[in-house]
Amino acid sequence: MRWPDREGNRRVYFGHGGGSPAGRGPDAGRWVVAGLAAGLIVLGAAGAYDGIGLVVIACIFTGAGFIVKAMVSLSLSDSRTALRALWRAAECAVLFVIALGTGLSAELRDVYVTDPAAPPAAGAAPVLTPSPVTTRGASPRVAQSDGEPCEYLQHKNERRQIPKAVRVSRAPALPDGPAEDSFSAALRTAIRRPAHTDSKVTPHLPSLRRLARENRSLLLRYLATNPAWCLSRDGDGALTADRRVKSAGLWQSAYFYEQAASGHDWQFALTIHFDGPPRVAEPSKEIVPEPLEEGGPGKVIELTPSDRLEYSRCFVVCGPVGVELEEWSSAPERRLTKAALRLLDAEVSRVIARGQVDRTVLPTHATRHGEPKLLLYRTDDDGGYSSEAWVNPGEPGCVYLKAFDVRTGRRLKGVDLQSTNERTGWSDDPDELFVCTSCADVLGGGHSPFGALYELWFVPDSGGPERKLVERAFRVAQSD
Repeated sequence: MRWPDREGNRRVYFGHGGGSPAGRGPDAGRWVVAGLAAGLIVLGAAGAYDGIGLVVIACIFTGAGFIVKAMVSLSLSDSRTALRALWRAAECAVLFVIALGTGLSAELRDVYVTDPAAPPAAGAAPVLTPSPVTTRGASPRVAQSDGEPCEYLQHKNERRQIPKAVRVSRAPALPDGPAEDSFSAALRTAIRRPAHTDSKVTPHLPSLRRLARENRSLLLRYLATNPAWCLSRDGDGALTADRRVKSAGLWQSAYFYEQAASGHDWQFALTIHFDGPPRVAEPSKEIVPEPLEEGGPGKVIELTPSDRLEYSRCFVVCGPVGVELEEWSSAPERRLTKAALRLLDAEVSRVIARGQVDRTVLPTHATRHGEPKLLLYRTDDDGGYSSEAWVNPGEPGCVYLKAFDVRTGRRLKGVDLQSTNERTGWSDDPDELFVCTSCADVLGGGHSPFGALYELWFVPDSGGPERKLVERAFRVAQSD
C-alpha cells in the first residue's frame, strides 16, 4: 500500500507487503527469518550439521540485505522501515550466533585431546562403555572358516546409544617402519635380473602340497597368525589367503608394485585357494582352462598385452589347494611368478620343519604382549584409512569391523567394513596379542570431519555368540 510522505509523495514500504506503517498486515522479512529459524531447528534435530553451515551463510547474507534496506530507507527519510529492517537484521544475527554455536558444539564433540587408550583419572567413569544395540531389519550373513560355520548378522539399520562423553582421537598418518618385507625385497631382486623371452613356468611346490594334505589345520593356523597373509572368505564364500606386502610399517596391500623404467608399474598378486580355482562372471568358466599341475612338466604361460606390459594369470593345482599368480611385467619371462613359487615353498617348508606356529616362523613384530588395542591410520587425504588391531580372542574364529556415527549412533557403511571377515591368530596366553589389519574407509557421514566409533567383533568357530574385542572412536572424513 502507498502512503504519502511529508512532501505529499506516495512511497511504497517494501517490508510491509501492503500493510500499514504500524505493522499491520503480512511482513515478508518476518517470514524469511521464521524460515531460517525453522530450518535451523529441523537440521539441528536431525543432526545434519553440514546443513547448519548453510543456515549460517544464509543468516549472513539475509542480515546484510536487511542492513542495506535500512540504509536505503534512511536515505529516503523513512525511519519506520529502517527500524523494522534493523530489527530483522538483529534477528538474523541472533540466529547466526545460535547456528554457529550449534555447529561448533558438534565440531568440538569430534575433537578431544584425551586419548581413550590412556588410563582414566582416579574416580572417573569409563569413557567407552558397552552400550545396547538396537537392530531393525537385521538380515543374516554367513561366512565359513576351517570348514566350520561362522555366522553373524549384517545389520542394515543398526544404531548404538553412544555416550556423549565419548573421547575421539585423531587418526595419524601411516607410521614409520620398514619400507618393505622380505617377500617384496626378493621380488625386486628378481626384477633386476636380466629377463629371457621364454614365458615357460614349471610349478614346483612339494612342501605346500605335503602340508595341505597332511596337516591342513596347521597350514590354516599359520596363515591366520601371519600378518603377511589375509585368510578370509571372498564374496562367493570361498576360503582364500591373499599374500600381503608391507608399506610404511603396515601390512595392507594385496598387490606388489614396482616402478618400471618405462614409467609403468610392475604388479604381482599371489592367492592360495582352498575351495577350487577362482571364477569369473560366467559360473562355469574357470579363469585358467588348463591349470598347471604341481610337479608336472613346465608350461608356456599365455601373455596378454596390458598398457605396454605383459600380463599373465595362472593357476597351479597343488593337491587339495590351488595357487593363483598374477603378473604384470615388461618381458615375456615370468620372473615374479617363478620367484614367488620358490619363496612360497621355502616359507611352507619352514613351517613343516618347526611343526608349530611360533615366533620363529613369523615375521618380526607379528606378535606383542600387552592390552588389546585398535589403531586407525590415515592413508591419504581423500578419506582413506587402514585399521590395525592387536587382539587375542583365545580361540579360532574370524573378526570384522563395525563403525558408528558418534553424532547419531547410526551404523556407517564402508568400503570394506561390511565384508571384512579375516581370521586372526590366537593363543592360550591372554597377554599375547596378534595383529589384524583392514581397510577402514567409511561412507555416509558427510565430507566434513566427524567422529566415528570403530568396533572389532569376533565370531568364534565354536558357534558361540559373537563378541566385541575392542573399540575406539576416531575423527574421520567420508571416503571419496
